[in-house]
Amino acid sequence: MAISSELWGAIVGGLFAFGVTISATMIQGRQSARLAKIQLDHDDKKEEDSLRTKNLEELFVAVKHWIDRIFMDDLNYRKVMDGVLTYDQALDLVIKWGSEQNYDFKRIEMMIAFHFPNLQPAHNGIMKIQDQIQDVISSFRKQYVAGVTTSKEHSQQLGSLIDEFLAKCRILENEIVRLTT
Repeated sequence: MAISSELWGAIVGGLFAFGVTISATMIQGRQSARLAKIQLDHDDKKEEDSLRTKNLEELFVAVKHWIDRIFMDDLNYRKVMDGVLTYDQALDLVIKWGSEQNYDFKRIEMMIAFHFPNLQPAHNGIMKIQDQIQDVISSFRKQYVAGVTTSKEHSQQLGSLIDEFLAKCRILENEIVRLTT
């Protein structure tokens, strides 16, 4: 039995239509996969950006609290040097405010080291000034224990270092803000 040309036409047409359908489905599948990957990448970037912003906000607040605390402690020691407070009064304030501490310095250091290492130079600058401040306070404390309860020289040194400390703090704060944009 011979197959008529019409039947051959239908078979070839059907195979052609099947091939076109399969090809279109494959192309559409690839396109859908590509669009899904783009969407996933976009969602991942959005989530990453959101987490980064959240971490920067947390770091900024913690740094502000830390700076305020150090500034107040240093200012109280300067008041001792100027004769406004006794050393015991300053220590009492340091202890009181220390118990009300609303930041975690180790977390600040961890966040900078792990998440924002480009902030490390600004942080190190603050720590260097704070070491110098502690040297002045320690030097004054020795005099205080020896009976010299005021020191204009130490007060002026501390005042200059506090100004430098605040300038370094502003640099760190500005760098944190810059990273949010």
